[in-house]
Amino acid sequence: MLDRGYMNLPMTIFCEKLVQHNNLLQRGFAQWAFYPGMLFNAQDTWWGDGGRRASPHEGIDICLYRDSSGAIKYIPKTARIPVIYAGQVKRILDDYLGSTLYVAHEIYDSRGNQCYTIYGHVAPGAGIAPGDSIRDGEIVAAIADTEDRKINILPHVHISVAWIPESFPSEQLAWESMNPRHRIVLVNPLDVLRCSYSIVEQKL
Repeated sequence: MLDRGYMNLPMTIFCEKLVQHNNLLQRGFAQWAFYPGMLFNAQDTWWGDGGRRASPHEGIDICLYRDSSGAIKYIPKTARIPVIYAGQVKRILDDYLGSTLYVAHEIYDSRGNQCYTIYGHVAPGAGIAPGDSIRDGEIVAAIADTEDRKINILPHVHISVAWIPESFPSEQLAWESMNPRHRIVLVNPLDVLRCSYSIVEQKL
């Protein structure tokens, strides 16, 4: 289920912190860049030889940026990832490239749903565990190192934003549960992050 629920969400310093924590200004950072398949609700993949996704993309994939000369560059392979809002880590589980973190925030909509941000394909920060409280903009993870996995896909962080019923059991949080059957509403992260970006139509 998709929704314009981002209208109820506060401003975030995520984009600024992501640039700052990874020294991207010193690398000439100008704006984020995405292949079409990296975007929210994309039907096609962006890695390998392409193809259709099993289901629409639940968020965005971040690993590219455009520098001040217009060239497309990659963020560091193990870039550090800040949390989007202050909150509490609810669950950490393995995914096919690393781990996924689910963070709940003290932000609610008019229907009693709670805002969650989800960080996929990452390595959790040292000591980060379910139940931990995270400050706004604090580093929560790094992009997972996929070099030994022999998977033809660039290291990246997947970001999802969702409204999840407050009563939803945290032990059931999983990619399979991110669907309307559980009354979970996915939001386009770019509408929440409000960062400058461009679309790269041709793969490097």
